[in-house]
Amino acid sequence: MNQNHIITIDEIETMKTRMKESPKLLQKSAGKISCCIFRVPQSLVEINKEAYEPRIVSIGPYHHGNKDLEMIQEHKWRFLQKMITRTGKTLDFFMNIMVSLDNEIRESYSKSIDRFTTYDLAKMMVLDGVFLIELFRKVGKLVHTQADDPIFKMGWISPFLMRDFED
Repeated sequence: MNQNHIITIDEIETMKTRMKESPKLLQKSAGKISCCIFRVPQSLVEINKEAYEPRIVSIGPYHHGNKDLEMIQEHKWRFLQKMITRTGKTLDFFMNIMVSLDNEIRESYSKSIDRFTTYDLAKMMVLDGVFLIELFRKVGKLVHTQADDPIFKMGWISPFLMRDFED
């Protein structure tokens, strides 16, 4: 350790500037009651990575865009089309709701999701939300499941979906 280092004015100013900056990785909303979606701490992930990584489906922004999860992503579009047909609501209807909730959605996450534009976040929320609603309607036998629906025809998919939803 160099005992002769003299702290410069620039170093002090840099520190003062840094003290005024808002956290970048942890949202201001992390301490509010509205914040209810947290990223698993890295220390837990390191103990058992597989326990915290989705296998076939991504819901929300934390694993969005993961190439290993694209298969189910394609089915989300199919489920969205089914909901639009079933409800008679337009895509604009769903998108406008999510755009209007942009701040509330962002404040629900402890970690910044600012890499997503308002449009991209709304699109993700519509696709993921509709997918969950339609999937639960089918699993709960509230609606008929088509015999050729790949999600239900291939028996191995359902257990992986349920496992991913538990995390």
